[in-house]
Amino acid sequence: MQNKNWIIPAAVIVAVIAAVFMTAPAFSITSGGSTFAAPQWQHWARLFYEKTGITVNYQAVGSGAGQTQFVEKTFAFAGTDIPLSKERYDNLVEQYGRGAFMQCPVMLGSLVIAYNVPEIAYSKTRVPLRLTSDLVA
Repeated sequence: MQNKNWIIPAAVIVAVIAAVFMTAPAFSITSGGSTFAAPQWQHWARLFYEKTGITVNYQAVGSGAGQTQFVEKTFAFAGTDIPLSKERYDNLVEQYGRGAFMQCPVMLGSLVIAYNVPEIAYSKTRVPLRLTSDLVA
């Protein structure tokens, strides 16, 4: 008859490993900021979850609120349409040290101005609408 003394220790090891992995808390990352960039961040979050099982909760609260919550350490990262001001950046460097955080562009977007002003086309002067860069800015 073969020696079966290994069965009980092996079963205990398997049970312990299973218990550890079954009770491991889900890991999630809280972030947020730019509403303009939110659809892309949320898409990336879904892809990241599919690959890693880690949830990224991106909250579309606006760039300013995102920066504030990043500074207050509520968000692990923030998406923002504009970089930190020099004053805010310098304060963070002073508080946490150079290299404790970074800013980097991650996406580029554009806006389109659509208009429908029939009064211009049918006016007596027939002056076309001219949207210059100064006017749009």
